Amino acid sequence: CHFQFLRTLGQIQDEIMDWIHHLIRLVVRVNDKLDKQLNPYVSKALVYLRAHYEKPELTLQSIADSLNVNTAYLGQLFRTQTGKYFNDYLTDARLETACSLLTDSSFHIRKIAQMVGIPNQSYFNRVFKKKFMLTPMEYHQRYAEIREKN
Repeated sequence: CHFQFLRTLGQIQDEIMDWIHHLIRLVVRVNDKLDKQLNPYVSKALVYLRAHYEKPELTLQSIADSLNVNTAYLGQLFRTQTGKYFNDYLTDARLETACSLLTDSSFHIRKIAQMVGIPNQSYFNRVFKKKFMLTPMEYHQRYAEIREKN
């Protein structure tokens, strides 16, 4: 009886992870639709962010410089129109890509962290766990188990 509960709890965790993955994809789609209604600076910043998120040196300042706009102004517009601070948005974009790489590739976690623009694996592990309540390794193992079952 106790083992049945644990197996069921594991299945519930798997379903929750599937829902989280699904919700991330939905958020990305909604964000793409909202881009069409955004201030041109914010829209261009998002395009630039999505094209260059893997660069560790990417900052709001660097994007503002490339757009010839004040950093504080762009940051305020960005927050108002996306509902997130630039750094939070950038981290989320990096972690979304990391999730895909963790589920669909055989790269080591250190390499995945570097590929998404977070060269410090310890920091990557910390922000990943804060967002998903699992370490990157646990996330990878969870999806490996799900793939094996299917």
